[in-house]
Amino acid sequence: MKTLLTFLILIVFSLASMAGPVIADVAVEGYPGDNSVINGRYKYYSTSSSGHMQFSSDRTDGVIQNLSIGWNSFARRWEINVTKLVSGVPTRVTVATSSSTGTYPPVKAWSVLYPYGNPLGLYTPLKVYATVAQTSLCDDCRWSNPATWSSGFLPRAYDNVTINSDVILDIEASCNTLKINSVTSFPYDGHSLTGPALASRLKLNGNLDVGVSGRIEIYSMELAGNARQALQSNGERGVWIRMQRVIINNPYGVRLLSAFGFLSPPSSVACETQFVKGKIFLDGYILSCQTILGANSARYIVTNGNGYLVLPGNGTGSIYNQYFPIGSSENSYTPLKISNTSTSWRVQLMARAEFNALLFPSTPHVNVIYKTESISVSPGVDSPRWLHQAYWYAADESAGFNHSSRVRIDRRTETGWAMTGSEGIPTGTGPYTYIYNSSTWEDFGIFQATTSSRISAEEIASGIGSEKDQIAYGTYPNPATSAGFKVRVDDADGAKIKLVSLSGSSLQFRTEKESLNTISIQPLDVMPAGIYILQVQEKNLVRTHKVIVK
Repeated sequence: MKTLLTFLILIVFSLASMAGPVIADVAVEGYPGDNSVINGRYKYYSTSSSGHMQFSSDRTDGVIQNLSIGWNSFARRWEINVTKLVSGVPTRVTVATSSSTGTYPPVKAWSVLYPYGNPLGLYTPLKVYATVAQTSLCDDCRWSNPATWSSGFLPRAYDNVTINSDVILDIEASCNTLKINSVTSFPYDGHSLTGPALASRLKLNGNLDVGVSGRIEIYSMELAGNARQALQSNGERGVWIRMQRVIINNPYGVRLLSAFGFLSPPSSVACETQFVKGKIFLDGYILSCQTILGANSARYIVTNGNGYLVLPGNGTGSIYNQYFPIGSSENSYTPLKISNTSTSWRVQLMARAEFNALLFPSTPHVNVIYKTESISVSPGVDSPRWLHQAYWYAADESAGFNHSSRVRIDRRTETGWAMTGSEGIPTGTGPYTYIYNSSTWEDFGIFQATTSSRISAEEIASGIGSEKDQIAYGTYPNPATSAGFKVRVDDADGAKIKLVSLSGSSLQFRTEKESLNTISIQPLDVMPAGIYILQVQEKNLVRTHKVIVK
């Protein structure tokens, strides 16, 4: 059943010269379907022999493409047409029509024939209008005041906005592209877009370009385009956007054209970078965030090129513990969690996932190099252990790699690969995960290991080990108290036991045989809360257990 929709069309022309009019882009706004590619700007491309203007767009969502608004001389009606894949076959589909016979896109009397994304056929008011360039005309003017803008009316969803002054965002607003012009003369006070908390929310459907000394300080910005959006600042120099929330709501993604940082305003809680739809493509640049929410295998930060994700360092009295939701491509999600065991070290790190087939040997491996670099380091009084918890999926594995068998960690150096001695069996069912325990943060890769009976400290720290090791030979109680714990063995008389901290320091203790298969471990000194490793050697077999002390 056809659904009647009202189109509001505002055709605006600018006479550039006596040679004729300059035709503005036409925009469709409000077509059913969140992020529908039918919405957005259409460029003028021709005038028919009957004098009717024709518009088109190259946006696509992989199913719909070749969008157009034009006059059908045979049916004598205006149409919005798209090419849609039907059972894999490109098929021309009319999504809306109007019986108006004017030479410009009609103002009203449209019917939606194919309510893409709206199967119930609910009424949705649409707008079709000629877009304009909106330029701010005054300092300290409010976005909500029509006199602020060169057009004399407020920017609409697909109008391009240029800020040549200081504008206060005092309402929930939207626009297509936003450009904050540079200041190139003394005293270099930048143009700005600022606003009070909560009220200052901007929905951006196009690109963001912040000029030299430009500034944005508002409550939130939603990147909600229906084609990939770009963020650029200061002529490829980095800029901080100060907000409480940055929302990624674009299934086609957002890409950086310069370094960017999402930080909160002074004296505010950390800025949330919230993923709803789509990915962020770093394209070789650095992105600094404070808090990241909603990331998963469908929406994350793609550290393609030489791009890095920077997350905050640890504060006074806390350990470093950050989860980097990164992947080397839009089809490879390989996040990395980095933590340490010290509260005296102050560290800020950045990380990326990288894949280059030429850097890997023929040994079966995971197709990613996990790379980390320090932004700032203030060493503490101790020597902490650094835990690198790597995640990957089966699609990230090279031919011959078996995540059910033992793997090893190799360190990436300037000249190649070096073994670290860390081996173990990954856990998880997709993503798979493995924890690598080292004396510092470093670049590493995951390779298939040769057969070995050794269970590493890293493996135990992540709770890994065969079912027999964990059940038949486990420690208890676990978590334990500083007073001690018990361990089950094959032969209490022949077992040799060693207890060490994650830093590698040996602990002194006494043992007491409680049965043929049970030994009581009683430390001679009070054990601080933390993770310890118990090694039990019986004949030629060494079992390693993780012990948590509360």
